[in-house]
Amino acid sequence: MVEVYCPKCGHQFNVQVRAPTGSGSRKGKSLKNLTQNHVQLFHVLRKSGRHLTVHQIQKMLFTAMNGQPLMYETRHGKRYWSYHLCQKTLSLLVGKGLISMTKPQDEHFDWRAGEFLSSPVPTYFLTSDQVANFGLLLKDQKNIIIA
Repeated sequence: MVEVYCPKCGHQFNVQVRAPTGSGSRKGKSLKNLTQNHVQLFHVLRKSGRHLTVHQIQKMLFTAMNGQPLMYETRHGKRYWSYHLCQKTLSLLVGKGLISMTKPQDEHFDWRAGEFLSSPVPTYFLTSDQVANFGLLLKDQKNIIIA
């Protein structure tokens, strides 16, 4: 919970936040095995060759295979990549050091939307070293785990 004050009336209220900033990146450091979902996101970033936002990555996942969307695989079946699943998985990969992210310089609370926004929007990208290291990592890890 975060205490927020209205700049117009001065009213104080609490806002529920999902997770502390950077918690996904911290969990990524303890990531032991790659899943097929991690590999899908990596391939989307590698094919694009440029900086992408989460929305752009999500759009590429929906149109990846000849118009057929790539699905997020779980033990209970498959589902579409939502914005939050995409963001969570990207944060884990950033924490592991497999992909890079531009850091937002400013976070502010949007009163109309009722949520925190960052400016500029973070983008995800790959360096040439990360592409080479990921290829070696896939050779070492013979079985890709299905989450």
